Amino acid sequence: MTVSFPVGNSLYVRNEDDPKGPRMLVDSGACLSLWPHKSAAPSTFSGLRGPNESPIAAWGTRAEEFVIDGERFRWTFRLADVGQVLLGSDFLSAFHLLPDVVDRCLLRMPDMRIFRADPRRTTSTVKSSKVGLINSLSLVSDKVKLI
Repeated sequence: MTVSFPVGNSLYVRNEDDPKGPRMLVDSGACLSLWPHKSAAPSTFSGLRGPNESPIAAWGTRAEEFVIDGERFRWTFRLADVGQVLLGSDFLSAFHLLPDVVDRCLLRMPDMRIFRADPRRTTSTVKSSKVGLINSLSLVSDKVKLI
């Protein structure tokens, strides 16, 4: 069974090294990052469940290298019977990324780097909408250090 997801307000990123390659759905609700795969062999990895709690067949892993907004990432995906590439919370937490579906970007917390999902949007447009958030986070961070 192939699991597919609605597009709506979803946040997608694309590998800039392979613009015709698959879009990657940023899915903070997915524990693992998944790469679409079909196999007649029985599933070798159990425990994956779709949004409706149905089991998702999964097999081995696949290492991928990709570029998002000029920065190169390398990640190992679980091969699974899904309809699209999923960047899960494992990837997001490893790189300290927060998804922003309103501005269609990822925000890396340690250095406040913004990764645009849509290359047509300028970094300055996204950054100008983030100034208040970044200032607020800096103030909170400073207060936490004082405690």
